[in-house]
Amino acid sequence: MDPPDGETPGGWWTHYLASSERVRRYAAARGVPAAIGETRLDLRGDQLIAETRAADGTLLIRVTARVGTPAPRRTTATTATSPATTAS
Repeated sequence: MDPPDGETPGGWWTHYLASSERVRRYAAARGVPAAIGETRLDLRGDQLIAETRAADGTLLIRVTARVGTPAPRRTTATTATSPATTAS
């Protein structure tokens, strides 16, 4: 599959919603059902909400995720022991 910019790798599509006419034409030329749509991202603190809507405003996909740098993992300190010595 040849990407529009000649560099970005493609993937498998079942459908495509985009606000860009160029991208819709690209997808449709490859047999992918393409329609006008829009995805909006709303980031508040560490919560990201992504909503994809059809041209008529119908909500199709809504995803909520926590984003940011994960907290450091807790580690348990271990004590090193030396091997037992045997008297001869």
